[in-house]
Amino acid sequence: MNSCDTLAGQKAIERSKNSIDAVCFNLLLIAYQSYAFPPLTTLRSVRANLPKSTSICLYLARYENDQPLSKETVRKHLFEDDKVVDLALPHLRAEFNYGRWDDHIMLRLIAIHNLPKSVDKICYLDGDTVANGPLLPFYNHAKTETHVLCGTKEWFPELKDDPVFPYLHETDYINSGSLIINVKKWLLKFPNLPSFETAISRLPFCPGAIDQDLLNYFFADSKYCFPDDKYMRFCDGYHFASIPKSYRAAKPIILHFAGTHKPWLVAGRPRYRRVFWKYGKCVFPKTLRNTYLRKRSIYIIQYPVRMIRRFLHFVRD
Repeated sequence: MNSCDTLAGQKAIERSKNSIDAVCFNLLLIAYQSYAFPPLTTLRSVRANLPKSTSICLYLARYENDQPLSKETVRKHLFEDDKVVDLALPHLRAEFNYGRWDDHIMLRLIAIHNLPKSVDKICYLDGDTVANGPLLPFYNHAKTETHVLCGTKEWFPELKDDPVFPYLHETDYINSGSLIINVKKWLLKFPNLPSFETAISRLPFCPGAIDQDLLNYFFADSKYCFPDDKYMRFCDGYHFASIPKSYRAAKPIILHFAGTHKPWLVAGRPRYRRVFWKYGKCVFPKTLRNTYLRKRSIYIIQYPVRMIRRFLHFVRD
C-alpha cells in the first residue's frame, strides 16, 4: 500500500470517529475571472472555519459569456478532498431595470436550477462576506426541514416606506447575502428555470432590490430569520446603526460588508475590516495590496482637509 492510500485510510477513520463534522458543506459563490478576489477571500475564510474532516463542494456561478476562474486558482484555497464545480449559466429571459446593480445579482437564483440532483441543501454567500467563526452551527442550525430559506433579517430603516412593503414585509425581510437554501423544497415550487421566469413575469409589483425582493415575495411563508445576528452581522454603519442592541450578538459567525464601504476599496473603513484582510492578504495580489495601502494612506492624510473644505462650504452657503 502506498503512502497516498495510507493517508486516505487515515482520513476515512478520522471522519468516521467524528460523525458530526463528517459532512459535505455545499457552498455557492458568484465568481468569475474579472470578479475573483472578494469571493476567493470568502472561500478562504470558509475553509479556515470548517473542520478539516468536513469537505467543501464548491459551486462557482457565472454567466456563459464570463471567463471562468481556473481550477488551479481556486484550489489554492481548498483542501485536496474538496470539490469544485463550474456553473456556466444562461441569462434570464425576463427583463428588469436593474438600476445600480447588474444582472449578476440574479446568478444566485438561476444557479439553484442548475445544481446536481444530489444537492439537498446549500449555503450561498456574497463575495463581500467572510466567515468569522465555526460555520457548521450556522449550516446545521438552519431550519431547512421546514423552510426553503434561512437567513438574517435586513435592517434598512426606510423599509416601511418602500412602495413594495405590502408585498414583502408581512413577515421578516431576509437579506440575501448569506442564505441556507433547501434546494429540494425550492424545486417543488419552481421545478425548472422557465417556471421561475414565468413567475417573475407575473409579479404584481416592480422589485427594488431585485433578487432579494423576489426571494422574500416568493417564499414569504417559507423563510426563517435567525433570532439574532450571531450568524451574520452587517459591518457598514448604515445597517449597524439601525440594528437594535438586543439583536446584536457578541461574536457573529459571518461578517457582511454591505453597502458601498467595502474593505478593499480605498474609501472603505467598515467594522471588522481587519478580519477581511486576515484572509484577503493571501488572495489579493501583492501589487494590488501595495496600491491599496498607498492610496489608503493618501486618503487618510487628505481626509481632514476634505472635511474642513466641506465645513467651510457649508458655512458659506
